[in-house]
Amino acid sequence: MTILLLESEKAHLDKCLGILSELPDEYEVIGTTYPEEAMKLLDEKDISVLVSEFDISIMSAEELFTMMESASPKTVLMLMTEVKDVEPILSMYDKAPFYELILKPINFPEDLLEPIYRAMGEYEKRCEATYDVKDHEISAKRYISDYDALKQENQKRIKDYSFIYQIFSGMVEANIAEYAKCEGLADGDVSHIKAYAQGLMEEYVRTFIFGDKTYKDYIERISYLFDNKTSGSKIVIENHTDIENDDVKTKQFYFFAYLSAYLSKHMFPVYKVNITIDEKDDTYVFRAANDLKASKMDEKLLYIENSKHVRDMYHRITDILFKTVFLKTMKGYEENPYFMLVMIGKDS
Repeated sequence: MTILLLESEKAHLDKCLGILSELPDEYEVIGTTYPEEAMKLLDEKDISVLVSEFDISIMSAEELFTMMESASPKTVLMLMTEVKDVEPILSMYDKAPFYELILKPINFPEDLLEPIYRAMGEYEKRCEATYDVKDHEISAKRYISDYDALKQENQKRIKDYSFIYQIFSGMVEANIAEYAKCEGLADGDVSHIKAYAQGLMEEYVRTFIFGDKTYKDYIERISYLFDNKTSGSKIVIENHTDIENDDVKTKQFYFFAYLSAYLSKHMFPVYKVNITIDEKDDTYVFRAANDLKASKMDEKLLYIENSKHVRDMYHRITDILFKTVFLKTMKGYEENPYFMLVMIGKDS
């Protein structure tokens, strides 16, 4: 069995690894402080038990567990944290259930060893859970074939996600650190920027990687997330194509719309994002523009975030994710960050 620990504090990780060194030799224990390294290990190894800290930088434990629940259902997920506010933990459990909560600080070896032994017992039960298929050989073969296809698809999605996460997290972390150093950003400003980046990655996992909604469902979700009757903020979509019949292009459109509206929602108290989908030859053309008149008072733009430096980082992070997801097909953003244009080939 292989146990993976993801803990952002090096000192606490070393302490946990020291305790788990008491496990029998047949158990492999790996620890890391970097989510991107954990992602690589999850792709390379069959992980029996995953123990993750609640707060793991740009990625969240909820995001990681949601992905693992789909990709590796046998893996036993354990959350380790010092509970300061129980609401986020309960909220996470509703969306991404974990097997057990390990409370920090770890004062005695048994505080960690006993939950780990229970988790390994649970993993063995999951491995032993089989069905009698003697009388259903044809159904069983079909089931195995379907399962293998699903597993391969999930592995591909894990690799896709791991690839973009490593690129995105590295660029964002480096940019934030350098920018904070140059501009003298306060810790609160840095926290706002990281929360903004984390929100983008969570949506990327839930919809762009693992999403399977219909066009109608995506439209309803985007309206739910960004329409606000109280403030008058809204997102208006005009679809002049038959894109709703193409699952892949629908997902690309949704994420494009999400990125456009997410930036506006974090920038302005009132926004109106207009999105159109057109066809040109063999290409879908996605356009998004924020009507700045909706965000002005006395001809001056109203911002939610008063720090120009934080707003600038919001733009940079959105730009990074645009270029990472849509590669070189995105145009217009550098000239005007409130207007975005993406062209995607119908057969690509």
